[in-house]
Amino acid sequence: MTKVNKNNAYLNAHIYKYAAQYSKPLHIVFWVVFFCTLVFLDIQKLDVITNIVSNLTITLFFATIVYVNILYLVPKYLFNQKTLLYIVLLITGILLITPVYISLRIIIYRQYPSLANLYYFNYTTVILIEIFVALASLIYAIIIDWLKKRGEVAALYTTNIETELNFLKTQINPHFLFNSLNSIYAHTLKKSDEAPELVLKLSEIMRYMLYDCNEAVVPLEQEINYIRNYLELEKVRKGKNNEISFTIDGPLDGHNIAPLLLITFVENSFKHGVNNVSEGFVRLKCTVDNHNLNFKIVNSVSPQLHIANLQKKSGGIGLENAKRRLELLYPNRHRLDIKKRIDEFEVNLIINL
Repeated sequence: MTKVNKNNAYLNAHIYKYAAQYSKPLHIVFWVVFFCTLVFLDIQKLDVITNIVSNLTITLFFATIVYVNILYLVPKYLFNQKTLLYIVLLITGILLITPVYISLRIIIYRQYPSLANLYYFNYTTVILIEIFVALASLIYAIIIDWLKKRGEVAALYTTNIETELNFLKTQINPHFLFNSLNSIYAHTLKKSDEAPELVLKLSEIMRYMLYDCNEAVVPLEQEINYIRNYLELEKVRKGKNNEISFTIDGPLDGHNIAPLLLITFVENSFKHGVNNVSEGFVRLKCTVDNHNLNFKIVNSVSPQLHIANLQKKSGGIGLENAKRRLELLYPNRHRLDIKKRIDEFEVNLIINL
């Protein structure tokens, strides 16, 4: 399968989007759960009022450290390459707020001397806990900042992908339309009975190209009908001296495909194939097996043209566009094999739909 390494951001865009979108509501959930857990743990030790006031103080105190850190200190100093100043301000803030916190705890535990005494002799422990909370919030801030940046990259990449796909989709060869109009015009001059049918097929092609294929994917049957109409019009121009066949194996219904993806290979078989020989062939076969589409084209080519193009390392613009669209739309889900022989050109495309 063809591998594309550049599309990781594109594929993971929804992950970054959801991470950034739901990070704020998770804060509320976290602090509610944190507070309730502390209350539950102290339910046997303290009376109801003291329990609520005590653990509400703890929650607000730790929340203050967290949000001063992630909303002010980290973005203003650490993310601006002022690491030393960040550390100094963080440690200074912890040292200043700790006496206030300990005083509040002693006041709250005035009816519980044994608990109050713990705060007289554990100043260092309280500071270590505060530093741990500050470090945890720092790690959180770094992760969220990374997710936001990845989200921005993913959004930009997605926009570029959509723009490029729209551009590539417009690179359908317009010469076919002009040639078809000329053929229809010739039939009308001859008052041929085939002229109305040809006009109908061309109108179906135009409607599909202008309206039906504006979606990201279309029913596979629609895409195949588009190719059928294309071939019917080409038969009018080339059918007398060329064999043009299209066989289908397997059910088309229930499968979707990116629009105007296969037609490039069909156009190429005429433009660089039978259009350059007096008598030739274009044989198409479409096989649908489970969720795999096997689209195969074999067409005759001019030996002289083949020899002239032997030194070319890549195909034409149309084929390169088709390859690029496959890489963008079906990364790791397709295989494209192209074989060039002296008098024959073969394209074998497998897509996991």
